[in-house]
Amino acid sequence: KLAKIIVNIELQKHEPVAYDMEMRGIFYAAREISSQLGREFQSQRYNDIKKVYSIWICMNTGQNSLNKISLKNDNLLGKSSWKEWYDILNVVTIRLGRTLDEKKEHELHRLLGAVFQQHVPQTVRENILEREFGIKLAQDGKERLQNMCNLGEGIREMALEEGMEKGKAIGIIETCMKLQMPEADIIEKLKEIMAISEEEARRYYDEAAMQVI
Repeated sequence: KLAKIIVNIELQKHEPVAYDMEMRGIFYAAREISSQLGREFQSQRYNDIKKVYSIWICMNTGQNSLNKISLKNDNLLGKSSWKEWYDILNVVTIRLGRTLDEKKEHELHRLLGAVFQQHVPQTVRENILEREFGIKLAQDGKERLQNMCNLGEGIREMALEEGMEKGKAIGIIETCMKLQMPEADIIEKLKEIMAISEEEARRYYDEAAMQVI
């Protein structure tokens, strides 16, 4: 019979610094499981929980890697009712290096690199997809691939802007801390100077304050 699987896919422009990507993946997968109550299964019918895959593609890393985390049962004494097909929670992390993988055996990274790597010319991308993976690109497909390249460039530009904003926030926080201003006043100052919401100001404060401290 058909089996339903819930998949969450996220693309990150770089490896996070404040936390491990795997931990975020576990959090998202657990949230996808708990949100099924009342939708995919009813109270007390926990065997009806659907499998969840949380897939994270992280760009601009040091090297290519592919890792999977899933639940495992260890029978320390006797045997539990755990069945091998209870692989309910799964986290997959795909890290893409900064250069196109030339090793043909790494097919997944080769394919994703052809789509996402910004320095690869359009003609080379089309060549790889058509000759190595049998993906025939019509004109609209080629345009979508070009749009994906433009999207990546846009992500890079947003990252630069975000870096500038964060640098500005750090400067404000450093100045306010030297004046021994309380946290609430610093948040208000961030809102006023940077013209942002309290939530954004709080995020900048939490991220930037750690660097200052």
